[in-house]
Amino acid sequence: MNDTASALLSVLRDGAPGVLGVLSLVLYLGSYLSLQLGLIRGDGWVFPTFMLGASLSMILSLTARFNPFSMMVEVAWAVISVVGLIRLYIIYKYFHFTDGEQPPSDLCPDWQRTVSANCFRLASGAMCRRAMS
Repeated sequence: MNDTASALLSVLRDGAPGVLGVLSLVLYLGSYLSLQLGLIRGDGWVFPTFMLGASLSMILSLTARFNPFSMMVEVAWAVISVVGLIRLYIIYKYFHFTDGEQPPSDLCPDWQRTVSANCFRLASGAMCRRAMS
């Protein structure tokens, strides 16, 4: 192998774990900040997808300097994210509200439906009481 290819492989081998660690940090902190600022929702696809990406990036980063306890934490984050994504897939694939289960739009114009207990929540989290009665 020539010197250029060897140098490139060395940079990739030595630099990739650091880049993946930074990517993981950006995904973890960026997704949590976005959640707290209301830019993304915790019950949607974006947050668990970002958390899964962050945990997988950190798992790959940990291959350079293995730490078993950090690896267990990251695997747990990945599993929890996959469980959340599967839950969302099942909800959107198999649960549908009939017209009778949805609140009238004139009583609750900003409603968003959730499956748990057929509750209807406003974006702020408050219940639309007139539609629930």
